[in-house]
Parts: sequence; structure tokens; C-alpha cells
Amino acid sequence: MAYHNGFYALQSLSKRPNLFQTYGARATRASIAALAISISMVPACALAQEVGPGAPQPEGLGGDIVVTAQRREQRLDKVGLSISAFSADQMQAMGVQSATELASKVPGVVLESSGGSGLNGNLTMRGVAATDFSTNQESPNAIYFDDIYVSSPYETNFPVYDLERVEILRGPQGTLFGRNSTGGLANFITKKPTDRSEGFVSATIGNYDQKRLEAAMGGPLDDKTQFRISGMLDYSDGWWKNAAGPDTNAQKFFGVRGQIQRDLSHNFKAYFAISYDRNPRARIGTYDSQPAYLVNGTPQLLPADVDAYGTGPGNDATGYRDPYPGARKTAFNAVGYLKKERVSPTLRLEWNASDEISLISLTNYTHFKFAYAEDCDGTPLNACYFPSGQNLNQWSEELRMSKVGDRFNFTGGLYFLDIKQSNYQNYSFPAYAGTEFAFDISNVFDQHVRSYSAFAQGDYALTDRLKLTVGGRVLHDTKSFSSQVYYNELGDGVINTVYDPPLLGYDFSEATVGRAAKKKEWLWSGRLQLDYTASDDALLYASVSRGVKGSGFNSNAGGTTSLMQTPFGAETMIAYEAGSKLKLFDRTVRLNLSTFYYDYSDFQAFQLQGLTSFVTNNDAYMYGGEMELSVTPMRSLDLQLGVANLHTKVHDVNTSYSGVVDQGAVNAPKWTVNGLARKSFDVGSGQIAFVYDFSYQSKRYSSVDNNAMNLLPAATLHNARASYSRDGFEIAAFVKNFTNAAKQVSAFDYIALFGTRIVTYAPPRRYGIELRKDF
Repeated sequence: MAYHNGFYALQSLSKRPNLFQTYGARATRASIAALAISISMVPACALAQEVGPGAPQPEGLGGDIVVTAQRREQRLDKVGLSISAFSADQMQAMGVQSATELASKVPGVVLESSGGSGLNGNLTMRGVAATDFSTNQESPNAIYFDDIYVSSPYETNFPVYDLERVEILRGPQGTLFGRNSTGGLANFITKKPTDRSEGFVSATIGNYDQKRLEAAMGGPLDDKTQFRISGMLDYSDGWWKNAAGPDTNAQKFFGVRGQIQRDLSHNFKAYFAISYDRNPRARIGTYDSQPAYLVNGTPQLLPADVDAYGTGPGNDATGYRDPYPGARKTAFNAVGYLKKERVSPTLRLEWNASDEISLISLTNYTHFKFAYAEDCDGTPLNACYFPSGQNLNQWSEELRMSKVGDRFNFTGGLYFLDIKQSNYQNYSFPAYAGTEFAFDISNVFDQHVRSYSAFAQGDYALTDRLKLTVGGRVLHDTKSFSSQVYYNELGDGVINTVYDPPLLGYDFSEATVGRAAKKKEWLWSGRLQLDYTASDDALLYASVSRGVKGSGFNSNAGGTTSLMQTPFGAETMIAYEAGSKLKLFDRTVRLNLSTFYYDYSDFQAFQLQGLTSFVTNNDAYMYGGEMELSVTPMRSLDLQLGVANLHTKVHDVNTSYSGVVDQGAVNAPKWTVNGLARKSFDVGSGQIAFVYDFSYQSKRYSSVDNNAMNLLPAATLHNARASYSRDGFEIAAFVKNFTNAAKQVSAFDYIALFGTRIVTYAPPRRYGIELRKDF
């Protein structure tokens, strides 16, 4: 493998001592600063005008939402966590149609796809991310759907339909949620059956021939049984223009969900739901290829008048330069595709043993599979083709008991998770077949995860204003892994000699590496927190948490990962956080502030070198804070602003050009800013509303190797929506990204392979009309 042209050999990374010894004082100062800001504002605004909990609230997007972030129903402003929550009405008013759109309205959060429309969802919170596109990797930021863990990142980039609300929790959540939430989590909660008949139908038509239909209906079947059925179709043509063939990044989605709920006795209830989601085969998998080269060992884009490879001025190593300036229009030969299928039944049993104690059993099975292919060179030359796929089966069971009291609340239980998956990835260079540079490689790998855990968290009111929360989770994980790399064709890189039989070039399995192919480990997470309720309108909190994410295995799609480099270890994070939730000026202003410091040991850092993606363990730290401001000066006007500031450092990264140096984390912009303004007017018995919102991200990197080829420039997206509603009917016109900004969402360094940098983009300007009728 070492003799093959254009590929990197990976090296092990060294570790550093615990970062708290160096940076603990900085975290303490940040926490004290946040509390000082909060406390200084309380006497001037909140305590001077005590408002009872029953006071009327202004209607609007900033109103109270009931959340279940601590596994029981609570008002959002009474939960001492950094949470952003959205109700169904709020999402409808903002015109949200996907999880990606929703995440852009949350400070400190990034949710994007590395490969194209609907491929995968890379959820990043406060610089914590797993952008490795290997199909077996789980994210450190968990996504839940009705409290069910979604294990594959390829399940997570989905349209949203018939939701009750969405809760996005920043910071470690491993105590009450069962899997991989060191950075945070997002919980999508569907609309449940009710005891009255209701429903709606919504239709959207837009440019790129978008046709979207969403509908739901439900109600009582008898005095003890309720049902709800909902579904959605969302189809549109590709928006990435291909001068050499069909356009790509089309959208095709079909989903249906059925639910039934029955009261088996006065205190025992059964709920069953089954969802089926399908993405029929659609054209995606496109990159913009930009010629690049090295200048004194530093990567740069190639000027049009420089012949760096002897293939002509401005051309890459294959002799090509994109003749179409700007974004989202290129010429490429191989049209990629994506198809997905997911079925997921859930059974929930709930027994209210008393007014204070409830017991819940939550059982789920999920089957998910997908197939994907991309033109990974982004040129008319058939130089690189990358198909991949996954077949996954997941079982989970949670038994949970909750006690709600005046001074003491408790939640505890047991959790079981079993994930079996088979995966494949293939890289081939069809244009070089039969030559000394021939390369066609397949990586097939299986992974089995089995996890058991016990958890408990309780909070006790020490006084009428001061509350102590203590919680923890103990986990035992077993993870087994088997991976083989086959060379279907391989040139020697020197003379026209091609090795043509399927050659087994790499075998990581129990037969070859013994115990190294299976990891068994005990892990634990915990939380210690104090909440101080200064008044009904002011909550202050401070916490110390321990988050963990289990060890894992690197896939070997590029064929250069050694047996020793395949496993990587578990990561551990100590998180310090302080914040406040204030309602000011007669509750017309809501201000949430939070600050945090993360001290990581063995942070799982993602890197791409050549065709090989891999995770290494590096010590790291991250710190910053968020502000969420919501102002409702009158019933007809809502103003919102979210700001997040972030600083990250990953130590001792083995980079391609700079040696072993400290680097910033992946997908970690220093600033994210989002804002919204909504104004409504009564017109007769109806209402007209106008909404404008924007989201800004400063520059960031696609790889922990922070070089210019992986840099994603700062970008701002603007959206607008106008609607008229009356008697349960609404008609709306919308435009998304109305400035047609060319936002880059991923970029990778291919200088050693083709003399290029490849880039993907967020969607262009989208516009259309929505019709909705509630009944």
C-alpha cells in the first residue's frame, strides 16, 4: 500500500495532561462573569417588579413552552439548562420544513450534510462534532425522535412533519438520555393522539418544481382509544446545475406515521406508533472541483495563469479547470444517487402508580438502510467514484420511574441498546483502469454495539429558592468490529503493471487481531447543579458535568489505515456551565445567558487525509457562551436575537503541511448569530403576518487539519415569509436564502490526489407558496 501514488500514511498522536490544570482558572472566571451579569440585571428589572406566575403573557413566538428536557413536564424558563425549544405553531410561523432549517435558528448549533441534500446530518454543538462520514460512527450530539435514540447520522437529515415541538439541549445530557450526548442533543417530539377530532392538510409548490404535501388527522375511536395518522410527500428537482448531464441534489421523500393510544385502566395507558420513511432514488452526490497547489509547502488555490502540473495554465493534475464561475454549476460525468428506507415501531407503556409516581416502559425497533454514490472528483473526467451503504438494525428498551413532589423530584431507570450494522465503502479511479495508476478498492465492515446502563437524577429544594440537582449514569458497552479491504485493481505507480485479482490487503477481525477487535468498557457520566430562583422571573444556575462517549473503530475506505490505527479510545469531558433565564419589563423581554468551559481528555477528532477519513484521540478544550433574547413589545410584534461565541483548541494534531500543532475543532465557528422579526396585522376577521429571519456563521473548518483547503468562509442566509390566515386557513409566500448566498458546507483537500479542493454548497434561493387548512 505504501507504494501507491498520492496517499498518506497516518501517524499516531501524542496526548497531553489534563487540561483543567492549565485552563481551569479561565473556566472559573467565565462562570463567575456570567453569574455576575445575570445577578446585576435581576434587581434592576425583575425583583423590582415581582410578577406572579399567573400573570398574562404576551402572545407571540417568545411565549412559554412546556418541555421534557428532564424527563418530566416543565416550563422552559424553569429548567436550568441551555435549551432552545420550538412549538409546532412557532415552526409553522417561521416556515421551517427540515431539521437543518430549524438548527440554523439556534445559537451555537450547526446541522449540515457533508455530501448533499438528505445524505446525512452532522450535528455540531459548541464545537463538539463528529463529521466523519464513515457509516459506522455515532455522533457525540445525539438526535432523539420521541425519546428514541437515532444511532446512524444517515438517518438524521430528514424533513420534519406533524411535530408537537423540538427541544435542543446544549451541554452534556448523558445522565437522563441514554447515549452519546457529550455536546448536547436534539429531541423531535411528534404530535400525539388527542380525545378530540382534529387534523390539517398543507400543500407547497415552489421553484425547482417542488411539490410538498403534508397531512394529519386523528381523534377518538371510543371513550378509551385515540388515534392519529400523518404523512408527507416532498419532491423537487435538482438545484445543482450540471453542464455535462442531469442536474443533481434533487429531493425525494415519503413518510407516514400511525399512532394509537388506549387507556387500559384509569391509571395505565398503552401507546403504539410505527413510522415508515423512504427516500426513493434521487440524483445527488456532487462537488465543485477547484484547482489547488502547494506554494512553499502551503496549500493555495491555483491561479488561472500558473501551470503547476504541466497540464496547462490553471488546470489541475488531470488537465481540467471548471469553466463555470460561481457556485452550484459545474460539469461532471458520473451522476451520484441516494436512496433510503427506515421503519421504526415503538411501544410505550405508562403506569401512574399515584399522583407522584409514574413508571414508563419504552421499547423500539428500527431498521434502516441506505445506498449512496458520488462523483468524488467533480469533473467531467471519470476519475473518482465513491459508492457506500449501510444496513442497520437497532433495538432499545428503557424502564423509567419518576417521582414528582413539592421539594424532591427523582427520575431513574435502566436502559438497553443493541445496534447491528453491515457497511460498505468503495473508491475507484475508472479513468486510470488498466494503467500503472489503477485503483479500485472496497471496504466491507460490520459492527455490533451492545450497551447496558443504569441512571438516576434527583433534585431537592434546599430552600424555597435554592435547589440542588445530583445525577449519574453507569454504562457497560461492548463493541465488536470486523473490516476487510479488497483491492479489485491496483497499479504499481511506476510501470504499466496492474494487479488484477481481488487482493485482501487489510483484515481487522478477531481472527487477525484477537481481543483488539472487541472493546468492553465501563463508563460513567454525572451532573451536579445548583439552581437559584431569585424571583418568579429570574432563574440562575451553575453546574459541573461529566460527559463520555465510548471508544470506536475507524473504517478504511482509502486503504491506508493500519491495524494499529483502526481502534480509537473513549473521550471524557468535564463541563462547567453557568447561566440565567430572565423575564424583564413586565415579561415582554426574555433573556437567556449561558457560559461554559469544556475540558476534554482524548477528544475524538475527525480528519481527512487523501481518501482516508479517521478519528484520533487528542486532548482539547472549548469555551464560550450564548445569548438568546426575545422581545414581545406588543401582541403583534416579535423580535428575537441569538448570539454564540466559541473558542476551541485541539492539541497535537498531526497535520498534512504544518507538522504536529494545535488546531481548532471541526465545524466550530467563532461566531454564530441568528435573528428574527415578525409583525402581524388584523384584517377583518383574519390576520396578515410578515416574518424575516437570518443566520450567520463565521469561518470554520471541515477537518481538524485547519488548512486553507478545508476552510469554509463566513456566510449569512436571509429568509422571508408573508402569510394571511383566517378561520383555520392560511396562505403564505416564502423565499429562503433570498440573496442567493453561496454558503459552503464542506470542503476537502485533494491536492495529493488530483491537485484540487472539492466543495459542497447549501441550497440556492428557494421560493414558493404554501396553503394550509386546519380542521
